[in-house]
Amino acid sequence: MSSYSRKLSAAVAAASLATITLSGVNASSAAASSIGGSVSRSEAISRAMNWVSRQVPYSQTSAASDVDNDATYRQDCSGFVSMAWHLSSSRTTQTLPAVATRLGSLDDLRPGDMIDNISSHVVLFKGWADGNHNTAVVIEEARPGTVAHVESSYYTRSFLTNNGYLPYRYNGMVEDSGVPAGGGVMHEIYAGDGWVDGSMDFTVQAVSSVYTGSGTHPMTYALKDGVIQEVYAGSNGWVMGSTGITADAISAAYLGEQHGRIYTLKGGVIHEVWGDASGWHEGSTGITADKISATKTGDNSGHARIYTLKGGVIHEVWADASGWHEGSTGITADKISAVNYGDGHARIYTLKGGVVHEVYAGASGWIDGSTGLTADEISAANTGEPHARIYTLKSGVIFEIWADAGGWHEGSTGRPARAISAVGTGGPHAVITTFS
Repeated sequence: MSSYSRKLSAAVAAASLATITLSGVNASSAAASSIGGSVSRSEAISRAMNWVSRQVPYSQTSAASDVDNDATYRQDCSGFVSMAWHLSSSRTTQTLPAVATRLGSLDDLRPGDMIDNISSHVVLFKGWADGNHNTAVVIEEARPGTVAHVESSYYTRSFLTNNGYLPYRYNGMVEDSGVPAGGGVMHEIYAGDGWVDGSMDFTVQAVSSVYTGSGTHPMTYALKDGVIQEVYAGSNGWVMGSTGITADAISAAYLGEQHGRIYTLKGGVIHEVWGDASGWHEGSTGITADKISATKTGDNSGHARIYTLKGGVIHEVWADASGWHEGSTGITADKISAVNYGDGHARIYTLKGGVVHEVYAGASGWIDGSTGLTADEISAANTGEPHARIYTLKSGVIFEIWADAGGWHEGSTGRPARAISAVGTGGPHAVITTFS
């Protein structure tokens, strides 16, 4: 644990949030794959679901195009997985393991992984039908006379283990942040005598931080092997504790409770996760999204306001006494990071064609303005200025972007990272949680 002291203002607690640069089958997706290259989890699932929507029939002799129309794949079980992974050719149940790594157990499976019996059949893992991991939800080309489909009841744990099915992960699989599926080691970066970098010694695949208004460190929510973890500074160093709840992507917000409130994507549906004296709980909003970024706003609903990407368009999701609702902003983006400025809507910082934009609600609707600065990833934080401080990744290095009367400016922190989550803590600079 890093040894430093900072004065932190509780006055900005309500404005404090950070969003993952993932997103989850997320919050911030990797670029589209190329043949034989890396593929993100969400893209692998999306490619598979394209054959489901087209009702591509099973065949060991015919081939069908993928969603990009840049390759064709055999229409059997192994050709289907090869297509989902965007491989250079249709492999077989025997040869797929050559481009994959065997996992330790079925419980290590994440969306986009495969479950393979090298002698007979292979399926693409989509998720678990239950919290106890008793039944896998898979996408498959099963047998003659059927079409590509989702199967949610047949592949029980006992069936899989009794019939020689083993879990594998494609060696080119990346999380939706664009980082390799193995993730990286968490770090906390803050402005001291220059930018200071302290390791937290936990390996995770996603991070989303909030500031609770007390202590000297943000609280971070992380994904580790698909399970949400809570990371905080204890009296003897950094502590990580499991919530026991699974997710594909996360974005946390602080609503004044003991724990941050966590918004997740699970099979493309937004869930809300909260902790109390009896443990951790989750509930579905019933609303779908591709990527998410959540923040507290001034609506006092008891829930965060969630900003999503859906088909490349930003949507706003909110709750009231009658349930969850959503509305389109009409603004397009590739990646998003929402920040609380105390009114009914967040200010949203986006990436669009690699350029950072600022989006906000005006009197006549949503307004989109370009900063003119480029980035690969983005996470914004309220540091008490009229505009958020924006933290970006450019070629693997963290940059800080700020605005003044002279326009938008940027400077390098010199610190490397593979994912970032920035949160305001009362000073002129945010605290950045990363992994690298």
